[in-house]
Amino acid sequence: MSKYEILENLPWYADFSEWPKKEVRAFGKWFMENRYHRIDVLRDHVRRDPDFANWEADYSPESLKPLSHWFEKNITTEPMPEEEIIKWTEILKGKGAAATWRISKESETLIFDTSIYFGEIMLRQLGLEWEQYINTTRNNVEYGLMIIHKDKYIRSPWSAMMTAGLEVVNGRYPCEELYNIYNIYMNSLSGNYRPFL
Repeated sequence: MSKYEILENLPWYADFSEWPKKEVRAFGKWFMENRYHRIDVLRDHVRRDPDFANWEADYSPESLKPLSHWFEKNITTEPMPEEEIIKWTEILKGKGAAATWRISKESETLIFDTSIYFGEIMLRQLGLEWEQYINTTRNNVEYGLMIIHKDKYIRSPWSAMMTAGLEVVNGRYPCEELYNIYNIYMNSLSGNYRPFL
């Protein structure tokens, strides 16, 4: 197994709002062409851990249980560069202090790859395909993201995995959280009301 391939083309905190629309669409095309490769990369990386050497990326909801535990072990932080602290300070505008850390570059890629696998499980269960949420305003937090769309419901696996990653670093990550999120999302997409994550 080769070294884990960290991506350099991901937007800052999954935010496409400042990207030209042409580049956002190009990212969506890249995503569709590379999603299975990224799942293979994730599988190989998970199996490097002796505790998860037998993990199967078999697209079953049950496979999210061990992946949840691996995810919790592998999300890390790094010092935030000064320019990002300045940017966050401007965004917060006196509403709070900017953090001095961020999710590490490797963890950003792990979150992204996990979101692809998570989404593929849902899509197979629902008989749907990925869509890019691009026909909305740039102020929409889901703008440009690859989503699962059924009826009036839109779910973003990447947003959900970003939230789970932040739960890890803030010490609020529930046991088997990815599996829990899956069940909440599936319930909401099948018409049973659950709060949006």
